[in-house]
Amino acid sequence: MNDRVPSSSDAPLSNDELLGWIELACWTMLVLWPLLYWANGPAVSTDQLVMRTALLCASALAALALRIRRWCRKRGQTILDRSERPFAKMGEDSCSEFPVGRTSRAE
Repeated sequence: MNDRVPSSSDAPLSNDELLGWIELACWTMLVLWPLLYWANGPAVSTDQLVMRTALLCASALAALALRIRRWCRKRGQTILDRSERPFAKMGEDSCSEFPVGRTSRAE
């Protein structure tokens, strides 16, 4: 029998928390890259060089993408918000000027 009372630390991670930990892992990989290179030495085969380079590039791209995503979310914008109303900055939605199915005002 489990008589233990669940605590707040037992709650599952939200997507934002999980992405934050993934971003930390990516930045850690980039920071530790020179140390790992020094400890392991240069690549001894083409396959090893390709895999090291791919991991470095993937961690760099993921770290930057997650940082940009977090920055945009803090500003209150997402790509979806901007794409839903492409003419919002013009002051009016110029696409809604014409009803659906009509091509000019004369009709």
